[in-house]
Amino acid sequence: MNIKRFLTVSVIISIVVILAISAFTVDKDSLAYLSRISPYYLLLAVILHILSIIAISLKLMVLTHSIGYRISFKEAVEISLASGFLAAITPSQMGGEPLRIKMLSDTTGGGRATAIVLGERVLDVIFFISLVPIILVLFGGMIVVGDPMAYILGSALFLAIIWAMIWIGVIRPELLKKGVRWAITKTKIFSKRKDDEEKLIERIELEIDGLSTSFKMMVKKKGHFSLALALTFAIWLLDFSIPSVILMGFGLKPIWLYSIFSQVLITLIAIAPTTPGASGVYEFSILAFYSPFVPRAIIGIFILLWRSSIYYFNLIVGGIVSIKIINRYGENDGNGDKGEG
Repeated sequence: MNIKRFLTVSVIISIVVILAISAFTVDKDSLAYLSRISPYYLLLAVILHILSIIAISLKLMVLTHSIGYRISFKEAVEISLASGFLAAITPSQMGGEPLRIKMLSDTTGGGRATAIVLGERVLDVIFFISLVPIILVLFGGMIVVGDPMAYILGSALFLAIIWAMIWIGVIRPELLKKGVRWAITKTKIFSKRKDDEEKLIERIELEIDGLSTSFKMMVKKKGHFSLALALTFAIWLLDFSIPSVILMGFGLKPIWLYSIFSQVLITLIAIAPTTPGASGVYEFSILAFYSPFVPRAIIGIFILLWRSSIYYFNLIVGGIVSIKIINRYGENDGNGDKGEG
């Protein structure tokens, strides 16, 4: 992965889009708004995001503990910041997950680490799916464009795909093993030597067993899973509160409910594999959803402050933490993985 190139592209796109929006919206009233902005609310916005990162780290610790392993709070924060940095510069934010799994695998093994990260994503899906019906009922006429039934069917399909993946990999791991064995033996992509091929298959099957066993353990630990779910809601609601706090900093009224529900849709839109870190996609989505509520004179500034509180924070702080970590794991050949033995 060319981290410098991804980082450069993502930042340039984000800044160019914000400057373009500002160029068409800044007017004589902009200075008046800026003159009365409260730095305390801007600090509060950053604090909310820091609390969200702390909640992410605690969630990681809880899920790890639920399968019989422990990581320190410092390790959990490092994993959260480093993976958050990579997520911020890769399309679909997909770069954070492999690093997250790799860093966890040094303690738990690859299959168990994958189960933990899968558990995190399943909890995220539960959060988003639980809010979709409320979005359609309360805000369908305001922020849902087109036929609401399409959104219901799309959400149902998305949930069905997630649960199908869980069922195959966790509930029926033998099906996934057969699929892996077929793919490796038929394609001959990884090795032409039969012995090496069989060793690879055995290693992958071992990791699949670890994934299945660990995820089942997590679900059975109802106390841990419930706490992790509560932390999931805290993570997203803390970040989703930031736009309203920034509006309060301008002396404007917050829009708590609309802000939360619209950000669910913005987040789902940003999943599409477009630009690194969804740069540009986020900015234009914010413009589309918030322009009816944010004065035209400050919409560009509002977007800049919002993105600074989360996205640029992840780039700067996560980048600093990631310098050693990314180099270490990027050069590692994987031999340090504990496996599932």
